[in-house]
Amino acid sequence: MEQYLTTLTWLAFFGTAFSAYYFNLKFKSKERMAFAEMNENLLELTRKKTTAWYVIGFSGLGIGIGMISGFFIGYKLQDDDAMGILMFSLSIFFGALGIIIGYAAEKRYK
Repeated sequence: MEQYLTTLTWLAFFGTAFSAYYFNLKFKSKERMAFAEMNENLLELTRKKTTAWYVIGFSGLGIGIGMISGFFIGYKLQDDDAMGILMFSLSIFFGALGIIIGYAAEKRYK
């Protein structure tokens, strides 16, 4: 039974990855055709894109702070199960908080 579950998991993973890649290519070509019909220059539109370094940095910082704080709180409680749950939940919480702060900082400095 475990082999079937492992096989289904890998099939679902590769199926999801293939589907995401396929739909990305499909909609990207439709988008380019729409821009070509409107006589828009695609090079000007692609040059305006920038990487959200503030969002990436603050979310990474938030995840790190969440893991460290979850470790220390779990260490004080002396419960390994609580430590794992706290590390996961606090890293998600502080990561989301980092995304919000990074978005606000990026919006402010642009």
